Amino acid sequence: ILVSDCSPGRVRKCRPLSTLIDQLSFEYSGSSCEDSFFCLVFRQQNQESGAHYFVTPTYTYYLHSNPKTIDKWCSHVNALSFNQQHINGDIFCYLSKIRNQLLFESRQEVVRCSEVVRLMGLPRDQEKVLEGVLLKMGLLEGESEIAKDKLTEQLMWGIYMELCPRPDLDKIFLGLLAVEKSQIEFLSYKSVLQFINNSQWDPRVNDQLVAKLKERSLKEKLKSISITPNGNKTISLDDFHRYLHSFQNSIIPPVELKQPSVLSNPLCAYFINSSHNTYLTGNQLTSLSTVEMYIQALLLGARCIELDCWDSNTGEPIITHGNTLCSKISFEEVIKAIGEFAFLKTDTPVILSFENHCSQPQQQLMARYCVKYLGSALCTTLLSYPTNPGVKLPSPSDLRGRIIIKNKRIMTETPLSPSHRGNKSQLKRSKKSMEELPNIVVNKNVVEELDGTSDVVMELSDLVNYVEPVKFKSFDESLEKDRNCEMSSFSEVRGLVLLQHEGAKFIRYNSSHTSRIYPAGSRISSSNYMPQIYWNVGCQMVALNYQTPDLPMLINQSKFELGGNCGYILKPDVLRVEKSDRSVLEPFTQTPPEHSIPTNCGLRIISAHFLGPVQSELMVQCEVFGLPADTCRRRGREYMSRFAHYNGVRALWDEEKWILFEGIFSQELALLKVNVMDESGTVLAHRILPVSLLQNGYRHIYLRDRYNLPLGLASLFVQVGMEDFVTEGLEGFADVLTNPEQLTRGDRVQVERSVFRREAIQSLLVGEDEVEELQDILQG
Repeated sequence: ILVSDCSPGRVRKCRPLSTLIDQLSFEYSGSSCEDSFFCLVFRQQNQESGAHYFVTPTYTYYLHSNPKTIDKWCSHVNALSFNQQHINGDIFCYLSKIRNQLLFESRQEVVRCSEVVRLMGLPRDQEKVLEGVLLKMGLLEGESEIAKDKLTEQLMWGIYMELCPRPDLDKIFLGLLAVEKSQIEFLSYKSVLQFINNSQWDPRVNDQLVAKLKERSLKEKLKSISITPNGNKTISLDDFHRYLHSFQNSIIPPVELKQPSVLSNPLCAYFINSSHNTYLTGNQLTSLSTVEMYIQALLLGARCIELDCWDSNTGEPIITHGNTLCSKISFEEVIKAIGEFAFLKTDTPVILSFENHCSQPQQQLMARYCVKYLGSALCTTLLSYPTNPGVKLPSPSDLRGRIIIKNKRIMTETPLSPSHRGNKSQLKRSKKSMEELPNIVVNKNVVEELDGTSDVVMELSDLVNYVEPVKFKSFDESLEKDRNCEMSSFSEVRGLVLLQHEGAKFIRYNSSHTSRIYPAGSRISSSNYMPQIYWNVGCQMVALNYQTPDLPMLINQSKFELGGNCGYILKPDVLRVEKSDRSVLEPFTQTPPEHSIPTNCGLRIISAHFLGPVQSELMVQCEVFGLPADTCRRRGREYMSRFAHYNGVRALWDEEKWILFEGIFSQELALLKVNVMDESGTVLAHRILPVSLLQNGYRHIYLRDRYNLPLGLASLFVQVGMEDFVTEGLEGFADVLTNPEQLTRGDRVQVERSVFRREAIQSLLVGEDEVEELQDILQG
């Protein structure tokens, strides 16, 4: 169970609450009845249907007389549920959650040992082990209980270490003691610093530019995880265990989970978290459509959501999957919900992708509802970025708190500037239809080009600006027109054909324009395609069926988890090229992209913990998703560990074998998937991580379930090895680049003679214009 959000009753008007309000129908302490409720929404896994966990949320309602108290409840609960660092917590975070659950669930003054074992996901036989631990500590009460006031966070950590001994961590600690030749069981700060600055240091980082850890910084790190420095400047074995388990030693830098303070590049420079047929809860033919799906998609980080708009017999526009048996929902209710929840989690811009099949009268209602419920958030006037040719798109920071409409637009003869766009007297906005506005000059050629544009009413057309869909003809024509506000949508099939035959042009197009990819119509079951294929050519809005928890959706969720799950991820440099820039990436290249350094990524599997109460034989499998050269060559050659016995608490490998992915061309695009599997091949847990952010050294990977939800205490302890890939025979050249000051004159001459041949320069992708500069550096 996961908390989705907490909302006032006036906002979350779902059927149970509406029924309750109708039954009560009274004024409560000067406020209306619905203002006296707030709603806590839970996402629950549905093992029977296999649908995503947010498809069937559970609502719990609370009544309170003070609206200010309700608002405080909502803001505090949402702050916790939306905090990515809290969701990606370390072992102490999960132990604290278990402790709180034990304290709140028990109505007595004691907690039973069986409950502790159950919540930690351990076999029942561990209850006797826990009783022995508590008896040894003098904390066991009755037959198998512990007093609540004794159940401290420190005790929870002690219970964890007693139930799951860690000889693998002890081995590292003792090895450091042996090097230090210490006669006591404490490790000096000097040895800890050497461990962090050597074993945990990323060799890809130039230590001439990035300073290594100093003693003062080490003290601050230890203090942040409740390790109090002592006068002897040493740490104990327990302190060492705490450090290796903590967020200070996480496999991804914690700062990467925070939302960037500035998103200053143009809109086209970002991957945008996007949803397809957002309203559906299941398949594409017969499933239910709900307003709640829009709310849940927004709370999951979607920043581009789709609205299929159709006429209804009542005269009100509706949203449904046309010409199918899918149920219908009110367009007005959807827009109202979007207005309430669009920026509850993040203030990055939201794109509403309209698939508009409505008649003109109902389009006028659509425009009216957008203005009414989206209010000042609706981007109706241009910023300082006109839609003229050659003008870049605004950035997500420029558009913070704004909602952008993607709908076909009536084009005037001359693109509008910001001042014109906001000039009501020139456009003469009214509730009249297009035929009643003869003073607007319409480019008939453009109208004919856009399929159905002549049916768009002016009221709706005026809401469209920075994301304007046009019929795609060719990349050359789009780049020649150079209107960056124009975008095109492609089915996954059409997109695949384009990237196979015109991959480089596709990348150039996506460097200045935006594009959207959507699933093929044949995906009746709402399955998903692999988004990585289209990210490789820089497609921004790669729309997926959120209701299906398959591998593509897991990859999408994992990618957008970074940056505070704000829905915008900056594309790599090789996908953000201007017209005059260097040659662009070839998606199917068999050589590394220009100006990028291939990467070696290795994992040594050491141990796994708390993967459920069932004993089994486990193995670990790794794979990489990225450019075809980084993905395809892994297929059919599964990178896996040997089997190790899992006793219900831990499995121990500690093998010397490294699972190595050598020469990854684009680490910024690559994702590493780690699967923990039993002997039947069933994936018990997994984690998908960006290769470019993996931290070197000994790290715990906290694992996820099939819905990408954290599995609490479940973790995999590994040693990560990251390094730049260097072609055989060119190691000396790499040393020159990373540590030029450490080479003697003799070394420089030898490197110069052996390295500076044209073939060597080309193999390292150094441009000819840089050769002389590098030679000057070597010659001193």
